[in-house]
Amino acid sequence: TLSQFPDFTEQQMADAREGMQSLSQSSMMWITMLTGGLSTLVIYLIQSSYLSLVSALRGDEIRFKQWWSLVAWTNLPSLFVAISMAVNILLNPSGQLSTLDLNGLTLLSLGMETANPSLNRIFSTINLAMVWNVVLLVLAYRQWLQASTLRSITVVVAPYLLIFGVWTYFAVG
Repeated sequence: TLSQFPDFTEQQMADAREGMQSLSQSSMMWITMLTGGLSTLVIYLIQSSYLSLVSALRGDEIRFKQWWSLVAWTNLPSLFVAISMAVNILLNPSGQLSTLDLNGLTLLSLGMETANPSLNRIFSTINLAMVWNVVLLVLAYRQWLQASTLRSITVVVAPYLLIFGVWTYFAVG
């Protein structure tokens, strides 16, 4: 909902409300599916490139195409989120939901709300499917490269810790 963005002026809120009201249920669903699909491809590209780089630096024989396949398979739980978002839009009488209300599996939706709006944005980004994806990728990395659990966790989780750590630092500070 727009109240999650306290830095919006009253005019910006009115414009956003008007824009959301003009979207039909089907256009909202198509926009969500299109942006979700494109962002998924970008995330796959970034993850695959990172794992390919780590693999090349360590002298492993696994190349980008194989990492892409692994990332796609381990991110399969995110498909459930996309389906649930589409169902959420279809079941909503007006078909108009804020992006914060679309995914019921985010930490914010599950009750991790704080007084800090910036932290709430972080909590609205992290969802259970993302955690499941990371766990699957750690397990797959460990199995594929016969790596230790610690090394697998370090390699796979490091980018997430870096991104969310920096984001949290600026959100709190």
